[in-house]
Amino acid sequence: IEVAQLIRRLHREHGMAIVLSTHDLHFASAVCDDVVLLRSGRVLAYSVDADSVGLGEDPGPRDNDPMDFNGHGTHVSGIAAAVTNNMKTGHNIAGMCWRCQIMAVRAGYEGSDGGGYLETIDWVAAIRYAADNGAKVINMSFGGGGWSATERAAIDYAYGKGAVLIAAAGNENDSTPSYPAAYEHVLSVANTNQTDHRSPSSNYGSWVDVAAPGTSILSTWYNDSYATATGTSMSAPLVAGLAGLLFSQKWTRTPEEVERLILENADDIDSENPGYEGLLGRGRINARASLEQGRVVLRVVTSSLPEGRIGDTYSADVMAAEGAPPYSWSSSELPVGLSMSAGGVISGTPGLAGSFSVTVTVTDSFSPPAVASRALVLSIFGVPQVTTTSLPEARVGLSYQATVLGSG
Repeated sequence: IEVAQLIRRLHREHGMAIVLSTHDLHFASAVCDDVVLLRSGRVLAYSVDADSVGLGEDPGPRDNDPMDFNGHGTHVSGIAAAVTNNMKTGHNIAGMCWRCQIMAVRAGYEGSDGGGYLETIDWVAAIRYAADNGAKVINMSFGGGGWSATERAAIDYAYGKGAVLIAAAGNENDSTPSYPAAYEHVLSVANTNQTDHRSPSSNYGSWVDVAAPGTSILSTWYNDSYATATGTSMSAPLVAGLAGLLFSQKWTRTPEEVERLILENADDIDSENPGYEGLLGRGRINARASLEQGRVVLRVVTSSLPEGRIGDTYSADVMAAEGAPPYSWSSSELPVGLSMSAGGVISGTPGLAGSFSVTVTVTDSFSPPAVASRALVLSIFGVPQVTTTSLPEARVGLSYQATVLGSG
């Protein structure tokens, strides 16, 4: 069914988009929801625990103000990205990807009855806006309705731009596929409780990809407060936050790699859910296992240095991989006349010939940083000289041979 103008009531699974980005790693992700608390008078998304904020946008036709009107978006934002070590009003929480900043791109709007509403044309615009502005993870804590070519095209567009998309499976205790969760290229998330049992309200089915805690979840709320909420809306941002952490480990990961690390490292919970075997996806997410499996090791990839000569200008780039760029470099045992910049360039004019074992060390930008070293051989030759001072005599008609020697 084409539902470009269909208004949906979303059963507390409202519709809005938020863009998150880790300011120090140039990482961007997105969360979809209907509302986010804003700083007064500024079009800036703001969550009570947000580390920092980014420019907001509301592509929908109802208004141009992404203000939170019922708390749902602020709650979802906190689950995904609330910072830690900042106790407020007797509460303290930390989001899954706690060094993310939040930019609101609201697609939902407040109806005359005070409820959250959404039109396909609006959330599709929000998804495209997030993808066009660098989002690497898009969380959609909303759902309802059937398959739509317009929606599917927006999902494929964002996925094609390198975004991982996550959606709430829904809260109808039903196995009927719910969209956007059931679209290809979307991780559909069911709700489990603290004992890994399916929440009685959570949807289920072969179209569900994974489960995450979503029962009685404490998170940020609008009006500078905290609240507890239950639903797959709360489960989805945990998965989105985990995807953000996996991207922060390695920015160049593809959506397929991030999804694989989430799914393959989930804990099987079939035994805790008799009658729902295989209907809660791969199981409950395991952030530690996913991150350990996806752990990348900083390393020096340059294996050799070009030769040089005394008196000639010398320059060589040393390269690293993995870890968190930008890198900082240092070295030891370089020959006289050469030095290494923090950017990894060995340069100068060598003043000593010989074969040198040079140790290069790289430090990345993680906190605490990772460090890797490697020994490289650097050969510096002297200035070429002819050392032969005389040649043997020759005789007419006889074969002649002489060897001329040189050095350098």
